[in-house]
Amino acid sequence: YGQNAGISLCQDTGVLNFYIKLGNKFPIISSFRNIIDEVVQDVTKDIPLRSNSVDPITNKNTGTNIGANSPPIFIEIIENSSDLKIIILPKGGGAENISKLFMLDPIDGLKRFPLMIKELIQKA
Repeated sequence: YGQNAGISLCQDTGVLNFYIKLGNKFPIISSFRNIIDEVVQDVTKDIPLRSNSVDPITNKNTGTNIGANSPPIFIEIIENSSDLKIIILPKGGGAENISKLFMLDPIDGLKRFPLMIKELIQKA
């Protein structure tokens, strides 16, 4: 439906987070941020994604998902490599709406923790 209607299926598509393993011999290290910003602007418009980036000073939405430290990019430089691996993870809002909250009693919390995790996995 979303593709035919030109809208997102979820009202909050989250913020795109980039986890990158980048070889120090990769040919375009210096322009990497600009390339990611350009792609994020394009997919925000084309998919579409909800624009979640707000300027921390002016409180204005950029409309592009680009702003100060947005999208977040976490880069690990790999020595003696020309490889590139990019993982894109939408975080926040509707992108993470499937969750489970449980409370652990202080007296037996650490003992029950493995059991709670097992139960969550079985129900997933």
